[in-house]
Amino acid sequence: MKLFVVPPKLEVSLYGEERAGKRALVRSIQAGDKVTALFPAGQKLEGDKIVQEWAERTGKVNPLLIFPEHVVINLGGRHGTPGVVDERNIVSVSRPRGAP
Repeated sequence: MKLFVVPPKLEVSLYGEERAGKRALVRSIQAGDKVTALFPAGQKLEGDKIVQEWAERTGKVNPLLIFPEHVVINLGGRHGTPGVVDERNIVSVSRPRGAP
């Protein structure tokens, strides 16, 4: 079940609607949630410029590393590759059914 959050009016006036919504989404993350975010995925050549590519990756939240401005997710791999998610790269949050 995807999570939808309404940001406070003060933050909307300070940061704009999109950024305030992403900040509220990051603050609403709890242990056990699955978070999708954008992470660097190499570079490509477009004309004469080198451009950064981004890929969406999903991971489960580490319950010990939840902070007000960012969270750390487990992106998998042999040793549990960490990924930091904040307002700049968050895409969506899914909460398991039956969770508060």
